[in-house]
Amino acid sequence: MVAIGVGTGGLPGDVHSAYLLPVNPESEKYKVEPSLPFQRIAQGGDLAWTGDFEDFARALEDEIGRAAIFDLSDDRERAILVSVSKQSKEVQQSSLAELRALTETSGVMVLGQLCQRVRKLNPRFLMGSGKIREVVIEALQKQATMLIFDQELSPTQVRELCEVTELKVIDRTQLILDIFAQRAHSRDGKVQVEVAQLKYLLPKLSGKGTSMSRLMGGIGGKGPGETKLEVDKRRAQARIATLEKKLKELSKGRETRRKQRGRSGVPIISIVGYTNAGKSTLLNTLTQSKVLAEDKLFATLDTASKRLRFPHEKDAVITDTVGFIKKLPKELKRAFKSTLEEMGDATLLLHLVDISDPAFEMHIEAVTEILEEMELTEIPRIIVFNKTDLVKGDDDTDARTTIKNLCIRYDAIPISAATPDTFGRLLVALEERLWPELKKETRKETLPA
Repeated sequence: MVAIGVGTGGLPGDVHSAYLLPVNPESEKYKVEPSLPFQRIAQGGDLAWTGDFEDFARALEDEIGRAAIFDLSDDRERAILVSVSKQSKEVQQSSLAELRALTETSGVMVLGQLCQRVRKLNPRFLMGSGKIREVVIEALQKQATMLIFDQELSPTQVRELCEVTELKVIDRTQLILDIFAQRAHSRDGKVQVEVAQLKYLLPKLSGKGTSMSRLMGGIGGKGPGETKLEVDKRRAQARIATLEKKLKELSKGRETRRKQRGRSGVPIISIVGYTNAGKSTLLNTLTQSKVLAEDKLFATLDTASKRLRFPHEKDAVITDTVGFIKKLPKELKRAFKSTLEEMGDATLLLHLVDISDPAFEMHIEAVTEILEEMELTEIPRIIVFNKTDLVKGDDDTDARTTIKNLCIRYDAIPISAATPDTFGRLLVALEERLWPELKKETRKETLPA
């Protein structure tokens, strides 16, 4: 970038110049050259770019390419994660770690992250002008194509940030919605996700210009996409009305199936938990099924129900449900309400927790809060600590002691979902909760003759 001042008489004055630097160990973003009089520049000055400017620019671009922190042949979206909040940086960093996992799940490459603690949020940009400059320079240097904010942005903030940064801008909510759009496979799931996306984007369907194309693209145009979103509000509202009518029809079908299960008298176990807690893996191992299970957030959205046979010749239906997450978008809560309400028919909730995650206590709180919102706390619940094989002890205790102490504190049962040998206590606990009379029989069996 070069700026030429105007001297006396309207003649060119001092020349000011700066340029981006490749990613470097010193974390220097750019270099500002000393200001020189225009006449000196015209005579061949002492700046890096004087002489053959094209050669200088080409060499700099080549150096930036060699220093790139990603494979140049990789055509995925590239993001800088941003958090601006009144909360402490420690809390923000923890939330950004989850945002990074969400971003990687969506297929977007993460090139860096920035966080800022503020006393007051800027109503226009969320952050101050100085931090915006820092974000833009970071994005330019690392060749990012989009910014993903951990905080929910208003329609005005999205448009303003798109205009000032000339980058695609989305927030945590749209990121989660886009992941759901990628992951929904059933008819129910696809309709529910599209309703959620349209309701979220409806307030943003105003304004013109390049910022709108950035806004509506989502992640690589996933989900409803530009063809469905480049419409006026009236058509979007009509689409929502049509989809909600479909949801009511689908809900009737689910209600019929639920009544049939209720008449059968077979108890229902619903596995609930934070996303990526291992719910699908547990379902597969317990029932010898092949439900999709991946080490990703929201690997599965569509509920799956399987029959579970217990040692005492008893049967139950066990259901895998969509994973929970803190700051679950309200649009998704509304869209998936009918699906989540199926948990209300459960005889027992199995709350699965990834005990190896440092934030497991926060995950327990988040799931409990959502269950309270859905008025499901009256349903009997057992807490099961999963991934015990991944727990590491601290300096004073080994892993086994750590797990034992945590299980006592939370009245939880430890397992490793991929290892059936660890299910003994869990199966006994499920049987005794579902069929209390078995508890007496078990006690009789263990009494000496």
